Amino acid sequence: MAHNFSWIFEAKLVGMRRPGCSLELTPEMMSHERCFLAWLNSSSSLSIDRQRLAKSLGLGPSGLQVDQRILDLYKKFGDIWGILESYREGFGAEGEAVDLFVRSPKPVEADLAFLRKNVIDSIVSLRETPLDTEPLGPIGMEALHIPIPDRKAPTPEQFDLFLGHVDAKLTDRHTVLAHCWGGTAE
Repeated sequence: MAHNFSWIFEAKLVGMRRPGCSLELTPEMMSHERCFLAWLNSSSSLSIDRQRLAKSLGLGPSGLQVDQRILDLYKKFGDIWGILESYREGFGAEGEAVDLFVRSPKPVEADLAFLRKNVIDSIVSLRETPLDTEPLGPIGMEALHIPIPDRKAPTPEQFDLFLGHVDAKLTDRHTVLAHCWGGTAE
């Protein structure tokens, strides 16, 4: 299939992470906070052992000081940045003690409002897991999900589907946002 790539050079294709990922806040975050945000954006369970989390964030060995830093981190993500709606202690699938998180819908709503303000009306999700499309309908946005496995290249068919969709949308004067995560959790 032949494709028209002129839109790449005319800057008509918008690219960003997924709506609600709060990457606009990263310039004001410390490195361990950016790592936690990356984990939140890539976690399917939104639960983790606190000591394992502290170690993965580079906060050092366990102890009261590290525990307090983790709790301060949760509070900052909830009260200051509004990324977390809540967190609580609970149990994982194996009965282990974990911290459980609930993402706030506010970042998604803010990102979608930003997209609508900038006249973006079509989203192409290239993530392995699909985008939650529930908040898109009421604001007149549509989404296409092309499930590309993390850290893998798209198949020729997926590539053709993506380019065909983008070509059609841009021909009809729509604006397209493409997002992926790639499993890199960066």
